[in-house]
Amino acid sequence: MSEQALLEQAKVCLEEGEYETAIALLEQCIEENPEELTYYWYLGLAYLLQKQEDNAHETWLRGITQSLGSKQENVEKLLIKVLDEWVNYYELKDNNELSLVIREQIHEL
Repeated sequence: MSEQALLEQAKVCLEEGEYETAIALLEQCIEENPEELTYYWYLGLAYLLQKQEDNAHETWLRGITQSLGSKQENVEKLLIKVLDEWVNYYELKDNNELSLVIREQIHEL
């Protein structure tokens, strides 16, 4: 399965609350292409939704560190963009608890 297909499957798992499966898929993506930062953003999100804030922060930091040649500010903006998309998703689904959890992380970043 291609990395893009794995990522799309992981997103579906996040939507359905299957966080462990999403984590496994995203870890596989990172193994195949550790330079693709998007995988770290979604993996951190999966940990956050499992209420594993420390793992989420470590994962996001690992992604930021992985981006050695990039400007950290731009990398963080990309992370915030991904998280903001999920805030909007959960708000549309009337899941205010999860949208608030993610929004709090955005403010911390």
